[in-house]
Parts: sequence; C-alpha cells; structure tokens
Amino acid sequence: MNMAFKAVDVVGVIGDIVATLDGVFFKHGEGIEVFNRILEEGNAQIQTFPLIYLKQDFKETSNPETETTDVRLNLFILLPTKIDINAEERRNTSFIPILYPIYNDLMNALVANKSIQDENGKKWHSHDKWDRMFWGTESIKGNTPLDVIEIENLELKIINKRC
Repeated sequence: MNMAFKAVDVVGVIGDIVATLDGVFFKHGEGIEVFNRILEEGNAQIQTFPLIYLKQDFKETSNPETETTDVRLNLFILLPTKIDINAEERRNTSFIPILYPIYNDLMNALVANKSIQDENGKKWHSHDKWDRMFWGTESIKGNTPLDVIEIENLELKIINKRC
C-alpha cells in the first residue's frame, strides 16, 4: 500500500477543536470579511458570540522527516461589550467570567488534541496573549465595542494525515 502526502487542513483542525467548546462559535478569514459576516448574521438574529476568530493568511511549513506541518496562528476570542463601562467593570463582566475560561478551555483543548504535537513531547504551545479592552470600534459598523483576548504567534505542530 503506497501512502501519499496529504496537506493539513489547518482551519478544519482549529474549527474541530473550537467545536468541542460549549457555546463558542468559530469563524476564519480576513478581518473585515469576518466582521461583515458577523454583522450580517447579527442582523438575522443568529447567535455569533462568544467567537473564536482565526485570522488568515498564515504560513504552513511542511516537515517531510517528521510528517508534520508547523504553523504560527493568530486567534481572537471576541465578546461584545457595553460602550459605557470602565476597565474594572470590563474585567469583572467580560474577562474573568467569560473570556478567560474560554481561553483556558481553548488552550486545554489544543493540549488534548491528538493531531497536534511538538518534537519534544511537550504539549504546551508557545504564544503571546493580549487582553484588549474596548477593541474594534473602528472595525465594525455602528461602533460596537468588543472585549478581546488576542492570541498571537500560536506555535503548533500538526501531524500530517496520509491517504
């Protein structure tokens, strides 16, 4: 039986991981396009938040020796917020009860996923995290503010599935 290389569907891998998180939605693509889709769905009264958004484009580095693909991803965990509350109120209403638990669940789901590894057997995935309060007022029509956790440079090694 001849086994052939098969490209990694990074969006599918991340989407499947997010699908394991209760009550969290997933979108991917270029920023303005995603925000416009959120607006359209919101106008149709479709629930879209809290949302994990995978920013595209991203580079994939194939490793034939280890049959893995390295990626460095940027993800955003987005939650609408009120325009008239201060940082302490945001921390207590958005970040501590909602955004931090989603962030923790996402990181734990990445660790538990069997298609993601690193060469040393470690399951921690290096990344930068930003808490962004009152973010996105310029990006979304109607100045809908968002509280956001930005996960930048998330380093993953995804096992290539052969066909």
